[in-house]
Amino acid sequence: MALRLGRSRIPEHLSRLKKSQIDLALHLYVSEPYISRVIKGEVNLSVLNMRKTAKFFKCKMDDLIHWEGELSD
Repeated sequence: MALRLGRSRIPEHLSRLKKSQIDLALHLYVSEPYISRVIKGEVNLSVLNMRKTAKFFKCKMDDLIHWEGELSD
């Protein structure tokens, strides 16, 4: 089985830091509805915004997504 994207873990990180979607949106200079769409899986963050988001949460970029499946060679 190939590794594929699952659900966003952004809500978990927001809760952990007691931050809101608005706080993240302001940090990334994007709208709150855009963050909502990212969480719903309707759009993806750019690599640059994933990096900024990981720094905001003090985590790795991989920690922003719940990965499903296994790595295949």
